[in-house]
Amino acid sequence: MKLKFRLIVYVLAIIALCLLRLELDKGDVFITSDGQIKFYQAIQYKHNGLLSTECYYPAKDIDKTYQFFPFEYPWTRLKNSTCIFQYSPFFSYLGTLISVLFNDFFVMYISILFCFFCMIVFDRILSLLDVKEPIIAISTILTFILSFPILTIIDFSEMSLFHFLVLGGLYISIKIYLAAEQKPLDGTIFRLLLFQSFLFGLSFLLRGEIVLLGWIFYAVNLIFFGFIFLKIRSIAFLAIGLSMPIIFYGIFHKLQMGNPLGYRLLSILDNSKHSMSVQEHITIGIGYLYGNKIMIGIFKAFPGLALSAFIFVPKIYREIPRYIKVLFAIGFSYIMIASFSITVYGGVGYFGLRYLEPGYIILLIVITYITSHSIHFSKNWKSVLLLFVMVLFMIRSIQFIKRGITHLHGASVFYHGLQSKFAKVGNSGYILHTSYNTSYLIGYSFLKQKHLIPYTLSDFENIEKQIYEKGEEIFIVVDTPKDHYVSADIPKEKYPKFKNRYKIEPKYFEVVGKENFLEYELYTLKRKK
Repeated sequence: MKLKFRLIVYVLAIIALCLLRLELDKGDVFITSDGQIKFYQAIQYKHNGLLSTECYYPAKDIDKTYQFFPFEYPWTRLKNSTCIFQYSPFFSYLGTLISVLFNDFFVMYISILFCFFCMIVFDRILSLLDVKEPIIAISTILTFILSFPILTIIDFSEMSLFHFLVLGGLYISIKIYLAAEQKPLDGTIFRLLLFQSFLFGLSFLLRGEIVLLGWIFYAVNLIFFGFIFLKIRSIAFLAIGLSMPIIFYGIFHKLQMGNPLGYRLLSILDNSKHSMSVQEHITIGIGYLYGNKIMIGIFKAFPGLALSAFIFVPKIYREIPRYIKVLFAIGFSYIMIASFSITVYGGVGYFGLRYLEPGYIILLIVITYITSHSIHFSKNWKSVLLLFVMVLFMIRSIQFIKRGITHLHGASVFYHGLQSKFAKVGNSGYILHTSYNTSYLIGYSFLKQKHLIPYTLSDFENIEKQIYEKGEEIFIVVDTPKDHYVSADIPKEKYPKFKNRYKIEPKYFEVVGKENFLEYELYTLKRKK
């Protein structure tokens, strides 16, 4: 299958993703918990300027100090009566651009666009590794369309842009390996090192995982390719390439927020000091690898990853080039270390594997290489067995992706139903929540209605009075059960804000309707006559 035909396949796959996204967006823009914050940031920059730091907040008319802002950890930093969204703005700037040029609806398709770019670079990597052409297309589709990365791709997430930069760095790395094995080090190789390290540094503007991935990448390369990376000139070019975007990141955040780390990294450092015990780290790590009641587990969902273990077969190990061994060591080490060091659940549906995506994609490159270079249908029954296992891998992946998409469809139906309930208060109407546990339900309604979280009955009464004085006829309360589960990755001192401790006792309004949505209760309150 020639490149132009593979490109047609990739375009058709992207069209399918767009149709899936359209299905999820029926009636309104569908946004999941993390995606909604980045989306709000994009709207914030659209309305308040690209250097604005104060959270976009429609309900600021009655809450000027953000005391009842409906989002906190891990999405915002509330300090000195101001609020700042924690994510670095660089991805949201793309959303701002699309929102200004077109409208809010098309912002959701940025991730899908960069998925297409990822597929092209992934294709080029496999071609560089001399993988057989039909297998290139199969592996590319398997990696980005029939595996769990699809759940972040169809969300408003920077993951696909992050993968695009990392894959670009890997592509250049492989060109460096090939060039270094064929001729002495020259200026071309050093320029490639500069470009490769620059792409890795640029990815730091999007995702903190590059810090772990980068350490593993360069540590492994020192072991296998020390003759390249230990040269003084190599170190200089690597330092320049990495430092340029990272210095820009630090200066930008210092000027914008007063701290070069940015608030996202600051919060991670703050909460990692006291939020989780060693046992909780182990529990989350096992969940990432083998699953638990929250996460599906990467080796449980995709047992075909065991194909990468073929690298240890003596004959294969002797014959495969060093750079494939390097990729295996990087991908496998990243998955194992990340699973036990990351202190939060990955989210996005029930999969929860978002943070493992870089290692997973790298291991798929290794698996594809081994599969392609081991297939001799008429000569070796072991190759047929390997291909058969690869097919089972695909079937298993498709099964879980089908379940994941079904889960998303169910969530979107619930989401749109809830959005229609919120719409009853009209544009600029008020919706109160009794805890942070309902923050993820807000979605696109945040831009149309005014959401607040009164933590106590006294807070509720104060806000109710202000709503009454503004002449509103109706508002909605979203109530959380008192015994609602709080995720283990939430710092313990924040638990009270995620649990409801009171029942509403309206004074100026009366309850005229009550509905159940999952475990939550929606109260419609109308002004007393």
